[in-house]
Amino acid sequence: MTVLISICIPTYNGEKVLPETLDSILGQILDGMEVILCDDGSSDRTLEIAQRYEASHHQVKVFQNPCNLGMDRNFAQSVQHSTGKYVWFSGQDDIFEPGAVAKVFQVLNQRPDLGMIYLNYRFLSGDLSRTVAPPLLDMSADQVFHGAAEYFKAIDHAPSFLPATVMRRNFWDKVPIDQFFGTHYVQVAVWLYNARDSEIYVIASPDFISCRMPEESWKFTGGKMLFEIFTGKFFVYKTIHLLGDDYVPARISNWFENDYFHRYFRKLVVLKSMGLEVTSEHRRRVRAVAHGPFHFYCCLLPALLVPNWLASAIMRVHSWIRRRDPGATQPLVY
Repeated sequence: MTVLISICIPTYNGEKVLPETLDSILGQILDGMEVILCDDGSSDRTLEIAQRYEASHHQVKVFQNPCNLGMDRNFAQSVQHSTGKYVWFSGQDDIFEPGAVAKVFQVLNQRPDLGMIYLNYRFLSGDLSRTVAPPLLDMSADQVFHGAAEYFKAIDHAPSFLPATVMRRNFWDKVPIDQFFGTHYVQVAVWLYNARDSEIYVIASPDFISCRMPEESWKFTGGKMLFEIFTGKFFVYKTIHLLGDDYVPARISNWFENDYFHRYFRKLVVLKSMGLEVTSEHRRRVRAVAHGPFHFYCCLLPALLVPNWLASAIMRVHSWIRRRDPGATQPLVY
């Protein structure tokens, strides 16, 4: 059977949420699909659950990495195991609402030369009971864009949420992805690298995909994940922009740059107070986006060197001032 779509689910310690995700997909699966689960050394029952679904559904294929590869490498590994013309990622806790698969099949069958699909989506609470944020896209109807230049005139970002993106599998073979490992946005790098010459279909309705936003997220552990995400996204946009404005327009790249440097010191203080331990890889990533050695050593590196105890003291003082006079300072959001 020719596989049109491979739904790739990189998993790691997701036993509590994975069954709901798989049920949401398998309840609407069609011929021409496969579901790839690539486990990154889970210490809970994730692999056992995945294998149970594999035993009862012939479309499900389960793989286990020989060691923990990390998020980006596991994304790439799941693609390597796939055989479909298109790859459609999913997090292990995301929900494919009824009609999602049929909608994507309809679009691909109508446009066989399509490069990418971007699905709008909903932000729901961890228990899926309520909406916690509006959809990123405010569109009344589906739209088709011919290349990155046309797309970025209407939309100011590439899709980063995993189930929001369907793209050709061979796009991954065209990108030197190793340089984006550790950013947590390797899939965005692949999207940006290939969007220049692709037809991009944007599905306006947010009702096909639900993004679960747990109140106590794994992303907040020790500040490490948040710091890597904060730095990684800008690194991806800047690196692809350096290939030319026809990949990422200067307007888009400059916005990410301004936002990054505007929030940099505040972000570091917050994350240091959460226990962030800066590594040599973190320093390398920050240096890669600096405006030369002077900017790095005199402006960016000092924030990396702030002791965690001092960051915690700054946060306590800031909180005290905010309690006494809420209008005196801006919140140190991250």
